[in-house]
Amino acid sequence: MLPYGFPKLESPSNRKVWENYVAKPNFYTVDDNTTYRNKVTNSKHALELVSAVYLRGDLAFFERRLNLVGGVRAEQTNIKGEGQLADPTLDYQRNAAGQIIRSANGTPTLIVPTNAGLPYSQLTFIDRGSITRKEYLRYFPSLNASYNIRENLIARAAYYESVGRPDYAQYAGGITLPDTGALPSTSNRIVVNNAGIKAWSAHTINVRLERYFEGVGQFSIGGFRRHIKNFFGNTVFNATPGFLALYGLDPALYDAYDVSTQENISTGVRMEGFDFNYKQALVFLPRWARGVQVFANASKQRLLGDINSNFAGSFPSAPAGASA
Repeated sequence: MLPYGFPKLESPSNRKVWENYVAKPNFYTVDDNTTYRNKVTNSKHALELVSAVYLRGDLAFFERRLNLVGGVRAEQTNIKGEGQLADPTLDYQRNAAGQIIRSANGTPTLIVPTNAGLPYSQLTFIDRGSITRKEYLRYFPSLNASYNIRENLIARAAYYESVGRPDYAQYAGGITLPDTGALPSTSNRIVVNNAGIKAWSAHTINVRLERYFEGVGQFSIGGFRRHIKNFFGNTVFNATPGFLALYGLDPALYDAYDVSTQENISTGVRMEGFDFNYKQALVFLPRWARGVQVFANASKQRLLGDINSNFAGSFPSAPAGASA
């Protein structure tokens, strides 16, 4: 059943599919080449190790009416990823010195024809043949302040930095190499997820005013502003020795070819918004209903910048709601 009152979702019956296969096995075929390529494509492995240390300090002023809590978190990230390797040159015949054997017209001599199906795939499409390693060190400072204006009225402010790590596919997505026996072109280039891409980062300022009703409720209103940079986008550029080193590729062989991958976008985006919350206990009710409360909340935010599409799943506002 689907949620929120939607009708039933129809789907194939596994039992009936099996019964049909038993009764009419000739209706079903298996493509060994497709099975092999799907298995290799889905065979990925990523290992991420994050080591962190946090240094914190607390200060209080004006008879503890002003409280400051600050610190710095350091994170060392080490990642190893493994994915498929697609290299058409593995089908070339080579001599004892490792040189490609060519025919009279200069084209490489193949071990098996490119249309050989499974034998060709087994030579040129290697399970976890691409190994990627990446490490980086990041620092995240933060500062939180609260000031008791009155016993039941508190002003709060905070600054902190956060990070959005690349997906594991950046490291375990595999690599497709060009045919080095042919000239570079839009269809003959290196296709790979960028293991050198930086994690995006955000700097956030948050302020809030909280009013407490003694023992029975709370009202608060706050706002925030967040600056985000180094989001991810697609790019094509000529291979560099530093980039090729991330994948253990020989610059002398692949430097002439372009790379289709991702990059950190130079333009940033700003997110800002506000919210309020209200909660009230209904103390006037009989004793057996003293746990009943009412509450309401609402929030609104907006995005400013050239890369709003990166937030396709975000909601700009949440209408006010109340409940008991």
